[in-house]
Formats: sequence, structure tokens, C-alpha cells
Amino acid sequence: MLMKTEETAATVLQLVYVCLGIVGSFWCAWWVLSSLNFQYGLWYQVLDIGPFIAEYGPQNRYKLGLENCTSEQHIMLFKEIAQAIQHKEGLGLESIRYCDDQGSLLLRAPEILHLQDVAHLVNRFLYSGSIACLLWALSAVLLVSKVDLPSLKRVGMLLFGAGLLVLSVVMLIGPVKIFYTFHEWVFPKDNPWFFYYQDSLMTTLMKAPDLFGGIAVSWSVVAILLFLSVHFGLQFYSKIQINNDDRPLVG
Repeated sequence: MLMKTEETAATVLQLVYVCLGIVGSFWCAWWVLSSLNFQYGLWYQVLDIGPFIAEYGPQNRYKLGLENCTSEQHIMLFKEIAQAIQHKEGLGLESIRYCDDQGSLLLRAPEILHLQDVAHLVNRFLYSGSIACLLWALSAVLLVSKVDLPSLKRVGMLLFGAGLLVLSVVMLIGPVKIFYTFHEWVFPKDNPWFFYYQDSLMTTLMKAPDLFGGIAVSWSVVAILLFLSVHFGLQFYSKIQINNDDRPLVG
């Protein structure tokens, strides 16, 4: 009975390790992608954002001239926004200027308000992710020293199952509907979050929501690679340690 209890506890700890590892890996992957400007330059090419800006920039009802900026300037504008939302209050959003003849401000007041809401959400995630990362490290120490790491097969099954579930939900509901529903749930009810391309240079610059789908793909791939790299590293470390004969091995 005691052995069965120990095996159950070990299995639960392994599951906690994987779940925390997924969250912690996404937290780490965020910082990796942040240093790479969230691969906006790559998705700029893949999603044909340049021609998209050329089409919708002249149609803007409030601000003109975004289409006259170079691709390098578009990339820099996105970088300024991405850096600003990583500050709690979206510091710097109100001072981003683009390359029209007057060097006008890129963002209107409703866009700044929305991006400040995004900044609050991002900072909550970064705070929660840092805690998850610390708990992930703690669970890894416990597994390596007291129990055993989950096998690659078990990890693969959990990751595959989670990925299949997410993909099934996205395909069943639709990515655009999920995008809109997410915004309705997480942002303040009275604050704007939907902008037509003709009303927002921000939305045009990002070819929303297409860009966010691309970033989500990059984010997921980097997170999974980070998780597997850490897991393989821990497995290697565990193998070179002297194994305790009474350590329960849970596959």
C-alpha cells in the first residue's frame, strides 16, 4: 500500500513538473522572442505585411503616410510598441512617431489605451511565469534527488496530447473567433480593442490578427524546444549521479 502511495505521489510530481515546465518554458520563450523583436521581420516577409500596409495605409481616416516608410522603419515601429508593452503602464507608447512629413505620433488615444491594457496583461503573465519557472526548478530538484524524471515517452505523450487538444479547439472554433473571444474576456468591457484597418495604423502595421498567429507559432516552437532542452539536460545530469538503490523508478 505504501509503495502504491509513493508511486502515485511520484506520478503527480512528474505531472506537476511537466505542467509547470510548459508555463515556465513559455515565459522563457517570451524573453527569447522579445530579444528577436518577436520575429516581426520574418513574419513581415511571410505574411506580405509590406504590400498590406501599401494597400491600407492610404485608406486611414486619421493618419497618412505609413506606406511611405521603409520596411526597416516598419520593423522599428513594431519594436518600439513591443518594448513599450513590457512596461507595466505601456511607457513610451504615447511618444512613438512614424515617418510622415511631420513626424506625427503613430498611435491615437484609443490605441494607446488598448496597448496599456495589453501591457497590464503581459506584466501579469510575466509575473506569473516567473513564479511558475521557480516552482518548475523546485519540482525538477525534487524529482532528480528523490524520485525520477518522467520518461521521454511520458513527456512526449503529455506534450502531444496538450498540443492536439489546443489544435482541435482552434480548428473547431476558428482562430479568429478565439482571438475575438479572448479579447472580450480579458480586457475591460468599456475599453476599445477592435480597430478597423482604416482607423488604426497599429492594426495595419501588425496585419492583425494574422501576425499574432505567426507569433503564436514561433512562441510555441521556441517554448517546446526550451522545455525539451532543459529536460534532456536534467536527464543527462541525473544519469551521471550515483543512483540511490531505493529510489522508486516511475516511467
